[in-house]
Amino acid sequence: MVYGYVRVSTREQNEDRQLIAFERCGRKIDKVIIDKQSGKDFKRTGYQKMLKKLKKGDVLIVKSIDRLGRNYNEIIEQWRVITKIKCADIVVLDMPILDTTQNKDLLGTLISGPYHDSLFVGRFAPAAMIFVPSKNGISHSKDEWTDFKDLALGTDVLADTLLTLANE
Repeated sequence: MVYGYVRVSTREQNEDRQLIAFERCGRKIDKVIIDKQSGKDFKRTGYQKMLKKLKKGDVLIVKSIDRLGRNYNEIIEQWRVITKIKCADIVVLDMPILDTTQNKDLLGTLISGPYHDSLFVGRFAPAAMIFVPSKNGISHSKDEWTDFKDLALGTDVLADTLLTLANE
């Protein structure tokens, strides 16, 4: 069974962006679970029902890791439960490296990438990320390649931001 999990923080927020990502992902999703609740913890009705049904061989697809939740330690724990205890896979659409159907060495671990870094730094100071395009959209992989022109543009954004902040 392939589950798609959608979470928005309030009833007023629209889940269409996540549903469209599911339609475009190229995988058949058997059941979509939607929670309209804060990601502060995992005490969400839809998520808990889905978690009880997840079994070995199932796949959970989310658009982005923050749709699972906002607390890094709880995300790590849920990742462990799903991949190690339930023996199901997780696919994070906007971070292809977080696809345990392709990267079995991720089972039970969540890489320490930009998301983790921003969560850690964000506890102590305002944090932001600058993204530059990678060839074929491949990121966090040995096949990742970014043209020097795009790297230079990203560096320019950083320099301009630092100058702006320094002059405030």
